[in-house]
Amino acid sequence: MKRTVEQVSLSVSMLILVFSISANIPNAVAAESATRGPRTEDLIINFYQNITMAYSALKTGEIDIIGYELTTDLFEDAINDANIVLAPAADQGMYQFDINNNCTISTYPGIRSPTNYQGFRQALAFLVDKDYIVETICEGFAERIDQPIAAPHKGWRNESYWFPNYPYEYNPQAAADTLDAAGFMQGTADNPYYDPAFPSSAKKIRTYPADHPQKAGQDLDELIAVIRFDDSRRFAAGNLLVDNMRKHGIPVTVPYPVLTERVFRGMDYHIYTGGWSLGRFPPIYLYSLYGHPFWYSWGPNYVTGVDCNGSPNYPKLDQLLYEANYDLIRDEIVENTMKALGYFTEQCITIPLFSNVGYWAYSKNLLGVVNMEGFGPENDYTFMNAYKADGSTIGFGTIGLPVTMNIIYSDWFYDMQCLDRMNLHGGLDVHPYELSVDQAGFVRDWKIGFWNDSGVNKSKITKWLRNDSYFAEPVTGNQKANINAGHFFFSAWYIIQAPADWWSSTFDSLHHIDIVDTQQVDIYFDSLSYWNTYKAAGYILPMDTWMQQPTLGSQSTETFVEGINLTTPGPVNLSGKPVWINSVTVNGTHLNMFSEYNIIEQNELPYDPEGKLEVFVNLTANAIVVVDYWQYGDAIGYTPGDLSWQTIFEGAGMYYATAFTPGVDGSLTLKRNPYYWMETPLLGEIDFAWKFETGPKPRGGSYKIDIYDIVTAVGAYGSQGTGKPDKNWFPGADVAPNGGVIDIFDMVTIVSKYGQTSAP
Repeated sequence: MKRTVEQVSLSVSMLILVFSISANIPNAVAAESATRGPRTEDLIINFYQNITMAYSALKTGEIDIIGYELTTDLFEDAINDANIVLAPAADQGMYQFDINNNCTISTYPGIRSPTNYQGFRQALAFLVDKDYIVETICEGFAERIDQPIAAPHKGWRNESYWFPNYPYEYNPQAAADTLDAAGFMQGTADNPYYDPAFPSSAKKIRTYPADHPQKAGQDLDELIAVIRFDDSRRFAAGNLLVDNMRKHGIPVTVPYPVLTERVFRGMDYHIYTGGWSLGRFPPIYLYSLYGHPFWYSWGPNYVTGVDCNGSPNYPKLDQLLYEANYDLIRDEIVENTMKALGYFTEQCITIPLFSNVGYWAYSKNLLGVVNMEGFGPENDYTFMNAYKADGSTIGFGTIGLPVTMNIIYSDWFYDMQCLDRMNLHGGLDVHPYELSVDQAGFVRDWKIGFWNDSGVNKSKITKWLRNDSYFAEPVTGNQKANINAGHFFFSAWYIIQAPADWWSSTFDSLHHIDIVDTQQVDIYFDSLSYWNTYKAAGYILPMDTWMQQPTLGSQSTETFVEGINLTTPGPVNLSGKPVWINSVTVNGTHLNMFSEYNIIEQNELPYDPEGKLEVFVNLTANAIVVVDYWQYGDAIGYTPGDLSWQTIFEGAGMYYATAFTPGVDGSLTLKRNPYYWMETPLLGEIDFAWKFETGPKPRGGSYKIDIYDIVTAVGAYGSQGTGKPDKNWFPGADVAPNGGVIDIFDMVTIVSKYGQTSAP
């Protein structure tokens, strides 16, 4: 979040004012709760079959928050209900006018396309009224974007080319002038769409430039605008652009129905109303969408094309995007991404329009909701921070039934809404209001390094785990094992050995993992990439409990003889899939794990992750090798191995399960895990920005209520989230009754903790 000098100055004034009056205002909030885990002791997740049923439950007070965005009709009802608060959140997607930059298209073979000219594309951009599209066509359910990145990806923007610095703000006269300057002059044929009431409308059809290699001075052929009709917003926006083009003397044909084959296979179009769902990291998706290596039939890049000599149109963009995707230094990645976005805008390769905005609904009684960029209120920060003034249970409603509750195989949204509350995964947290910033989680620090494999440098990621995070037993909440490096190692290999589970994709290019000590793991990869930092990030499994379940795996001992059924150095052909190695002995002498043997990912193609025990030393002939190990069993089922939830729901998340009823009218009842790694946030922590201590890794750190929390709250002061939310409404600053408005009670609550820290 960017803060201006004026905002900081205003916040200091507010800080002084609130300090001076806070002594005269009675305490408006409940006392701070326990030192670890969520502020609210109890959470219940109710399962509903659709959004309408969940919304009805919110209206009647059965739940306090819905785990999904409202539909348009429910939004209209919600803005008229004074007991419902709305949290707007832009998603990680983008909609834009894709422009075919290729020299030519198959409908006009050998004819240089108008959209191959930079000036023509810039003129089109001047004809797009983005604000009208967002506010009127999308009815406010959108956030404007000026570069091909999602609205929440603020940390990657090139602000020199973003509103108010976007160079092609809607201006029909500028469009006409730009067309003239690019040589697309009006000819002699009458324009049937001439509109004297429209600024700069062309009386005549425009012509190809005088230097056009095939049709100099001739009337433009019809441009092909492929407009999706299955999305009313893109349909309306596309037709608005077509109308403006026609009024400016540009003939356009709109083929119906839309044939995506025409766009993606044949690239036989000039303009397409495109839309993409994107990931968290722009450098990755930008290279795929606009890098020349991905420009091919049915490829993700159907935009940039080649020039009339057959060479890539934008070698500079290709180089910047390549470096942003494959660089190893974060600052350089950000710099090259911003350079690429600036160059992209100058060339006007596409016309970005908006990201979708959804509205999440919750009760006015629920305070401390963290409306995370790109995700909305459903996130760990909300569940750690939220509370009701009377201390009662928070009710959360899904809009679908969990399909399975299997920590290995579940991949449905409603499954994860339950599993994520009870378990840890990933390790690196994300700043809730700046998705480009990583923060300490149960991985308290990390380091990006390298290792050399047969003369080739590859990534080595060191992660330091917290030493005060524990599993909690279902039902009782009893403290179980302390999370250590062994759990990380076991979890990684269990996930990899499980057949066809989706989590295994997060271990792409893993080579091996070394346990350095109880809290440090070194993760070695087969590739050299900064992005390996985010891999090897599945759920953390309770190894001690899982190894006691015969369904999930079993202990096994196997014997090998060097030169007969074993050749070293090399893999050992165990009959099972190893997850944990108890010991390897050679003629009765123990080998040292990690230096003399380990589990190694085989990286077979097509990619099928599998780890095998590998011995690194050269053994003598006839040496007897005994391997004692725990092998993967079968985790398939509604729960892993179809075990009872009372056994298998053990996790190290912020809550533990006390009751579970699957299916229609079912629910998951949860209670605060007092052994969770994170301290209960101070009521008044607003920006949730983790501050690392200086010094060598692993570093400490904390959350601190400082001037930036005050700045954030001041920016929202006086705003409300009931009715249609104000533009500066910021749910995270609504921490004190009355809910739904940022008032003096919120400011007092925040300021009263000024300077204090919580140190997870």
